[in-house]
Amino acid sequence: MHQKGFYLNNFVLICLTIWVFIDRINLINADSPPVVLWHGMGDSCCNPFSLGKIIKILQKNLGTNSYVKSLQIGKSFEQDVKNSFFMNINLQVVDACKQIAADPKLANGYNAIGFSQGAQFL
Repeated sequence: MHQKGFYLNNFVLICLTIWVFIDRINLINADSPPVVLWHGMGDSCCNPFSLGKIIKILQKNLGTNSYVKSLQIGKSFEQDVKNSFFMNINLQVVDACKQIAADPKLANGYNAIGFSQGAQFL
């Protein structure tokens, strides 16, 4: 029970930090660079309660034309979570680099936000 509260508090803190960051630097315009997200261990690119929520917050604050790519390491939600624990990190980095290089919307640069282990590897 205590651990659940710890994770919830950390998630709320992360959300507030991102909100303050976006608000302070006033990035609300159509020319905002794309954003790449990489989650931490035990999470997934598209979890509606974590990075899925962060994606919505970013798109709301950056404008409707903003592009946010959340890196998924694997072909499914489940693989993404499993790979965050068990896949060799060098292979994860190679996969992330391939995804970024293959995305034409990221060719002219992007901002990157990593969470936990994702921050270490971005």
